[in-house]
Amino acid sequence: MKSALARTLLATWICCALPFVSQASGRIEPADTGDPAPATAPDEGPGDVGKPAPADGPAGMVIVTDASLVAQFRRLASTHERLGLVTRLRTLQSIRDAYPAGRDDAERIRLFLKDARANWGIEFAFMGGDEPLIPMRRAYVDQLPPVTDPVILLPTDQYYACLDGDWNADGDDRWGELPNMVTGDPGDDADVVPELCVGRAPVTTRQQAQEFVDKTVRTLERSMSSDPLDVLLVAGAALGTTFFAPQAEAAKALIDSATAASIARLYRYAASWPGAEPLTEESLLAGLETGPELSILFGSGGPGTFALEANPPLIEVPAEDLLGLENRDSFGHAVALSAYTTQPGILSIGAALVQARRGGSASVLGPTDIEFVGVSNHYIELYLEKGFVEHAATVGEAMRAVLHEPDLVQPFSILRLTALGNTLLGDPALPFPAGTAPPAAAFAKVSASGPGAWLDAGVTTALTARRPAFSRPDAGRDRARASARLDRATGSLEIAFERPRSAGSLLDVSVIDLSGRRVRQLDRATARAGTGSVSWDLRDADGRRVRPGLYFVRVATGGDQQVVRAVVW
Repeated sequence: MKSALARTLLATWICCALPFVSQASGRIEPADTGDPAPATAPDEGPGDVGKPAPADGPAGMVIVTDASLVAQFRRLASTHERLGLVTRLRTLQSIRDAYPAGRDDAERIRLFLKDARANWGIEFAFMGGDEPLIPMRRAYVDQLPPVTDPVILLPTDQYYACLDGDWNADGDDRWGELPNMVTGDPGDDADVVPELCVGRAPVTTRQQAQEFVDKTVRTLERSMSSDPLDVLLVAGAALGTTFFAPQAEAAKALIDSATAASIARLYRYAASWPGAEPLTEESLLAGLETGPELSILFGSGGPGTFALEANPPLIEVPAEDLLGLENRDSFGHAVALSAYTTQPGILSIGAALVQARRGGSASVLGPTDIEFVGVSNHYIELYLEKGFVEHAATVGEAMRAVLHEPDLVQPFSILRLTALGNTLLGDPALPFPAGTAPPAAAFAKVSASGPGAWLDAGVTTALTARRPAFSRPDAGRDRARASARLDRATGSLEIAFERPRSAGSLLDVSVIDLSGRRVRQLDRATARAGTGSVSWDLRDADGRRVRPGLYFVRVATGGDQQVVRAVVW
């Protein structure tokens, strides 16, 4: 087995797209948890057992957890319900009962999610536990450059997000294989374009689950701030230079162009980058303890470590040191270009940030294994664009949108490392940290079958407010406002909006589907100050009734927009 120094140095090179790679000695194979006797959780509610059925009614999110953690995660489900996102909780044990034909627990969970998507219309799936409680699929990745391991069994939660295709079409013990022209293996029919937004809680005990839920609930209930976004950029060193600083500077330029931000920069060899402060273990911990809303870490990584300096002598920060963080708050989101950041089954850097009791971050996005720095950096740039420029409301939606970009889902092994390896530790319905209000993941429940189907007396509507791109915080006093109500008599959604006094730009009211396609334009005109309204009869531009599912009614004026989410069922 290689030393920690060797493992991290080799992980650096693969992350740097140089001809060295981390060996498998740092990887954790999936635990064999067996198939315990079927069990169900106490206090089950509608849709909590059996296969999902349309009669259960629509839901926006499911939480899959172990029976031992039901009490903790039911509180999270209740919080989402109170904020407007219908959330159902299932135990792995009850899923085993409902899907005995699954080849293993991971396939049983995916079968359940496919039914929940089809019959409830879910958009979010949350795995309430780390391995060995809730399994993560291993994708078989081979045909890698000769300097890497011949095969990587890549831990991935995208198996639960990408519901089309067959990840084991040839029926062997290898999942997600690409066709191999050399061996003639036809591979599998693995889908890597996600339908769901998936996240995971890196917890295994009741105490960890309780602390995780406490942190997540505080983040969901947090009021949107009009202050500039607090950002921390970290760039480690490799090859005796600030190898990762250019990637950090590119992220800074994107954020600066899109929103008002206060950006702190901690770089190794900071003298080469005016305005940056030196990166040491002390400055990194101090920077994280300021409670940044967004932290982006660029650097080499090993299992459970982040390398400040990847040149001998190696300088690392172990994950254990992050458990003691004491932030001003712990609402932040972290993104990492660093190998093994979210590796399951160990105290990874990502798990430590999320588990920190009095600080850390509410969520972390990063790779479970190694990846090439060029591809990984492209992924991070796209992720930031989805949030800051295209205004994805939640971290899960920004992550899902990245993998709808064709260049990342091509059938090449080095792309699979990034497309499948990046994993979200945290609730996928948490707001993207760009001045967005918690999406209350709020839904207007709309019926596509006519006014006779308005049966739910608890129908609610809400909207997702976003800070406009290229604006400053004080611009919010002169923003368009929107609200929605359901007209039970006509079976339509009525959208009312108020335009600011300084109106004059173009007003656009459109219905958008999950793929980002405009289903119908409801209004387009020069905006005039005052109030207005428009009605959507649940039909597309061709006059056809839309299919059941999630839609967005967007009211945009200039750089400002308000969004109402509607579940049509």
